[in-house]
Amino acid sequence: MSFKENLDIFTLGEFSSQATLEGVLLPGIFDEYYDQMFDLESSIPTEGQKYCFKVQTSLIPNVNHGNNLQLIDKKREFEVIGIQPCSPDGVLTNLILKEL
Repeated sequence: MSFKENLDIFTLGEFSSQATLEGVLLPGIFDEYYDQMFDLESSIPTEGQKYCFKVQTSLIPNVNHGNNLQLIDKKREFEVIGIQPCSPDGVLTNLILKEL
């Protein structure tokens, strides 16, 4: 007998956001953080803004780089620039975003 996790606890929970991905409603967790970057021309480290939307992999079978994602509650628009599985069993995926 296999165990099936209820991932809605994460992606539809208290800290979740609603988005549309190419017009289809998609729940997930939006994360906006600063990440240290290095400029090869300079020895001075800089910081950059990073955007990520964590979703259930089963809800995004046809996601592609360049897809449009809109956060409904924040009224912001992004482009998918990266698709990264973020759990050992691949049930959650981080969509790496660029703000438009």
